[in-house]
Amino acid sequence: MVEYEFGGPVGALGIIFGLPLVVYFLFFGCQENCALTPECATSVLNGLKDVGGLLSARSVELTVYWISLCVLLERVLPYEAALGAPLKQKNGLRLKYRLSAHLQFWVTAAILAFGAVELAPESLSVRRFGPLPLAELYDEYLGLLTASLLVSFGLSLYLYVSALLKPSEELAEGGQTNNVVYDFFIGRELNPRIGDFDLKEFCELRPGMGGERLGADMGAAAA
Repeated sequence: MVEYEFGGPVGALGIIFGLPLVVYFLFFGCQENCALTPECATSVLNGLKDVGGLLSARSVELTVYWISLCVLLERVLPYEAALGAPLKQKNGLRLKYRLSAHLQFWVTAAILAFGAVELAPESLSVRRFGPLPLAELYDEYLGLLTASLLVSFGLSLYLYVSALLKPSEELAEGGQTNNVVYDFFIGRELNPRIGDFDLKEFCELRPGMGGERLGADMGAAAA
């Protein structure tokens, strides 16, 4: 008998589509002139109806820059090599991981705080280093939210489809229920990688938990 988590397929479906709606609701419902009241339901619905306003070319550009920076730093920064837990599906094999997320956090903070270079017009020498225009992150918050959701759905779809071609020893035990919705949500492949680039570790520690929070907080402070 299959043992489901997160409420099974129904719970998985609710999280996949319900969580983005909750985030949009908080954005449109928690405005300066709109609290979480029934009267604000119209404001939220109107905001969601304006599909064109949910995304901008600049927010897509910033999202691409951000993920590219995270990938670059993951590849070039000094790292501590660590071994993962033994995988019983692979006779105790332990995968290698590159641990540098803490250093990447501070390097990213330095880039955001001092990444704008002002040159002297007469000599093209560096006059000063200053902060990037972080208030733009606040102004583009809705577009960045939508772009992040599209990246998440796109990457999840890629991982699900690619896992269909993987042998059984590459799959997670909980991701082989043959229920498309649940397997898509929980993840079929145990350790999805491109070469030695671990997608699961990267998404959790780099563009997500560490840097994106840093950028959002500094952007709000700058605004």
